[in-house]
Parts: sequence; structure tokens; C-alpha cells
Amino acid sequence: MDLNEIKSFIKDVIEESTGSSVEYDSMSILYLIGELESKFDVELPPDEVVQTNYETVDKIAEYVASKM
Repeated sequence: MDLNEIKSFIKDVIEESTGSSVEYDSMSILYLIGELESKFDVELPPDEVVQTNYETVDKIAEYVASKM
């Protein structure tokens, strides 16, 4: 799966959980983590839930891709 597909999935999940594809909070991040782990069969450890990994859709996608 390429980075653009990961980004698209992230945007869809964020929009589904918040109603907006650009704004998200800590609860939507927790939901997103579960969806990402299921969809991409990756483990996203709690100690890596830091702002640098989750501050933008691009950063989240790069982080997930690095775990694949």
C-alpha cells in the first residue's frame, strides 16, 4: 500500500469520527490508532503516541508506513 492510500484512509477515519477531515482530538486519535492497526496489521505502541508522529495526516501516514 502506498503513502497516498494510507493518507486517504486516515482522512476517511478522521472524518468519520469527527465530521471533519482536518481537525481531530485525542479521542479521535485513539479511534484512528485502532483502525490503523486493524487495516494495516501494524502495532502502534502507546509510548509512540507523541505529537511528532500524529500532528498531521502526512506525519501519521509516514509513521504507519514505517511500521509496515
